[in-house]
Amino acid sequence: MISRLCLAFLFCLLTATAARAQYAGVAAAAPTDAPVATAAPAAVNFRHMPTLEGGPEAFKNYLRNSLVYPEDAREYAVEGTVVVLVAVDAQGRPTVKGVEKALFPACDEAALAAAAQLPRFLPAVRDGQAVARTLRVPFYFRLR
Repeated sequence: MISRLCLAFLFCLLTATAARAQYAGVAAAAPTDAPVATAAPAAVNFRHMPTLEGGPEAFKNYLRNSLVYPEDAREYAVEGTVVVLVAVDAQGRPTVKGVEKALFPACDEAALAAAAQLPRFLPAVRDGQAVARTLRVPFYFRLR
């Protein structure tokens, strides 16, 4: 019994020693002239996602008010979310790319129709330049 315990201890000790030696070899092999990471400038102008003129609240209100619940979906008591991909170019013009997450054919069509009517966005900005981004726009279908 003691011999098995001693063997297990020796195995663990040897494994740990080998791993430490291997790690030290990898660390020693790293080049010393590697570039040093520096912090980003403090005054970088960056707006990650496009927004509507009134901000996120205006966007939520638009989505809530523009969506028409299809009668077929009401009849079958369909509830859920349709996610539509919308590309916003550097000028803020939205282009509907398609449905990423479908729910029910009539709901998908209603979400695409609402997304097609999206107004112009304030584009995303990176380093002071407007850039194109793709949005995942959720349309919620809930019966009340």
